[in-house]
Amino acid sequence: MANVNNVQLSDTFTSYAGFIERQHQLPNRQVTNWGKQKVQLIIFIKKHVPLLRLAELNSGQIEQIFRLLANRPPRFRDGNPISRSFARSLIREFRQFLRWLHYSNEYLWRLPEGYEARPVPIHNAIQ
Repeated sequence: MANVNNVQLSDTFTSYAGFIERQHQLPNRQVTNWGKQKVQLIIFIKKHVPLLRLAELNSGQIEQIFRLLANRPPRFRDGNPISRSFARSLIREFRQFLRWLHYSNEYLWRLPEGYEARPVPIHNAIQ
């Protein structure tokens, strides 16, 4: 198990993407389309989340990441805000990532005491 003080949050996203690829593998070892989509969501989140050590991922940081995703960050290809449905998918995948991280034997990180997932309102794009 990795010590949370020595691990970057970005490294845990990479580990989670590998977990998804293993879980969504066909008999011929190719990743399913659904698995590929989930990995793309994690890559997007990883590129937009600030650099943090895993030890810094507390309730405040978690809520800040949810707000970042709900504010519909820009797409890479054209700089326009992501769609509401894509933002919703990112939020769902980030929640799944947090659950995986909490139960993972790979990292000594747990959800903050008393943390409770709440609805995250997705903002309209600024015109």
